[in-house]
Amino acid sequence: LSLCLFSRILSLFPRKVILNIGRLFGYLMYLFFPIRKNVAKINLNIVFPHKNKKEINNLVKKTFKHYGLLMFEFIASHNLNINYEIFDIDEKTKNILENKNGFIFMTAHLGNWEMLLPIISKYKKFTAIVRNQKNLGADKFFHECRQFNDNIILLSKKGSKKEMFSNLNAGHVLGLASD
Repeated sequence: LSLCLFSRILSLFPRKVILNIGRLFGYLMYLFFPIRKNVAKINLNIVFPHKNKKEINNLVKKTFKHYGLLMFEFIASHNLNINYEIFDIDEKTKNILENKNGFIFMTAHLGNWEMLLPIISKYKKFTAIVRNQKNLGADKFFHECRQFNDNIILLSKKGSKKEMFSNLNAGHVLGLASD
């Protein structure tokens, strides 16, 4: 209930304002809730051994701001109305999407990949593999945010592999977002 109310309030603001609020939230998380900050620094030092401490801290700060932005954009999407007219899909892509064969659509779990769901599902049934949240209220809210239309099926990543294959064989897009 509180996420729904918060989403409704957020949706009153222009997207640019929502993104800025999200960045601010991420920055505050960086300052006051250093969960995973040290792990991020260790990993970044491994990947970028040539970067100094200040550069690594700056990357971590930008990452926190980025995830704050994504979080707020996702929460606001609960009340989003998709304007399909702004999407221009080329003929080759339309042919792939309108083909009766199913296929696996794999993407990195970067950004709000959920915004692909209503676009692709306009042409073809989309079965998205999702992670269940421990909090049942949050899990319900996340499902509602991803359930843009009747052409979208959400399956738990711990769910039936048989159902995943069945939907793929039925011509669905099987969507996977890797962490």
